Amino acid sequence: MQSAPLRPRQSPLLPSQSSLFLATRARKFYIHHFGSGAPLQAIKAEMGSDEDEFTPLSQLTDDTEKCTVRVRISRLWESFHPKNNILFGLDSLLIDDQGETMQARVLPSDIHLFEERLVEGKIYALSDFTVQETREDYMNCSNEWTIYFGSKTVVNEIEGDIDSIPLHSFEFVNFKDLRSRRDNNSLLSDVLGRIVYVGKLYVSKKSRHKKICDATIQNLSLRIQQANPVPEKSSAQKLAESWRTIKQLKGLDPEEYDDDTKFLCRVSLIDIDCTSGWCYPGCIFCNKSLGRKSRCSRCGPVKKPIQM
Repeated sequence: MQSAPLRPRQSPLLPSQSSLFLATRARKFYIHHFGSGAPLQAIKAEMGSDEDEFTPLSQLTDDTEKCTVRVRISRLWESFHPKNNILFGLDSLLIDDQGETMQARVLPSDIHLFEERLVEGKIYALSDFTVQETREDYMNCSNEWTIYFGSKTVVNEIEGDIDSIPLHSFEFVNFKDLRSRRDNNSLLSDVLGRIVYVGKLYVSKKSRHKKICDATIQNLSLRIQQANPVPEKSSAQKLAESWRTIKQLKGLDPEEYDDDTKFLCRVSLIDIDCTSGWCYPGCIFCNKSLGRKSRCSRCGPVKKPIQM
């Protein structure tokens, strides 16, 4: 006599598991009937979420519990180490309707799950992801947190466009500050300029055998100044515009002016402290006071200053 095979006993679902099971069934039903590209209203109805239930990126931390964000994928790229060619993952820059940005990453082992579903420029509702501290190198924005996609991350495309979510976001750097970032790989730099030269495409073995090219970018602010030259001011105009109060002089940034920049200031001399003498290093030719490195604004460098 043969006995029937025993069927494993199914444990009853907990309330939270039951809700998750029903939500998953509803999601599969909608995608089966209407496709993965769903209107925003349908996604809200399916997931049971209202407008205010989309969590802003600014509120995400590693302690954030399960939530849903509505974001645009502004940029999408394959990230790898430029020196040893190791693949980091599929990275993207996310923007929400508050203009907040956050970088996201799909690890190499999960790229095949998302590379055909994520499209640059489109808007998505994302859930079941993790949030971790930002890495130390090659970041695209200065947010201290990063979203990581996993095998269970839910990606729902929202059809149509939402004007409140920007297409792009940049953290522009002045050209004069680029040199200070030369050996700093923590944050990639954005500049606003004009491309004046593009070289030929070539395959670089250090860049995953991708075709790259060299380019020259011109400082756009300098280009605008050259295209719209300002008439040179007369000496009288310069003198009239150089008046400053003591308070204004204290608030000036020395790095924004040349060494020989001059200002006029009207003051009242109250007293002279002569306890340690009263003199200044002067030019042997014109008796003017000297600036830094014993340089006279009129006569140039002075080898042997005199005390005036």
